[in-house]
Amino acid sequence: MAPLSNFRRLPMTHTFTGTCEVHGDVDRSEVEQFDGSMKCQWEALNTSARGSDANVQALARLRAERFNADLIASSITLRFADRMFYNYRVDGDSAKARALEVCQGYATHFVEHYQVGSNLLLLGNVGTGKTHLTDCVETLVRHRGRRGNAGR
Repeated sequence: MAPLSNFRRLPMTHTFTGTCEVHGDVDRSEVEQFDGSMKCQWEALNTSARGSDANVQALARLRAERFNADLIASSITLRFADRMFYNYRVDGDSAKARALEVCQGYATHFVEHYQVGSNLLLLGNVGTGKTHLTDCVETLVRHRGRRGNAGR
C-alpha cells in the first residue's frame, strides 16, 4: 500500500556528547521531548535477553519516542494526545452521537475514502468536540497504518 501522506514534519533532533555510566562519553541525541538513543539502549534492544529489565525499559523508551515522533508529525498537541473515540462524551446529544458514528466509520474505512478522494468536514460551535473527533480519526488511521492493516 502506498503511504497515506508524504507531508510529515520530522521531529527536531539535537545531538550532543553525554556520559553513560557503562560506556563513558557517548554521542547522545534528543528528539524534541524525549531523550534519544544511547549505546546502552541499543545493547538493551539488541543483545539483552528478551523480557529482561533492560530490554523492557529500552522497548518502552523506544515506543515513547515513536509515539512522540508520530504526535509531532500529526500536529496533535499534548493537550489532545489522550483523545480517543471511547472518551468522547456524547451526553445524550443526538448530534454528537451521529458525529461520533460518522467519524468512527470514516476512520475505520479510511483507505476506501482515501482511494476515491472522499473527505470529512466537521462544522460546529466551539466546544462541541470537533478537535477531539479529528484527533481520534487521525490517531486510529495512524495506528492502523503502522500495523499494516489500515482500513480493516
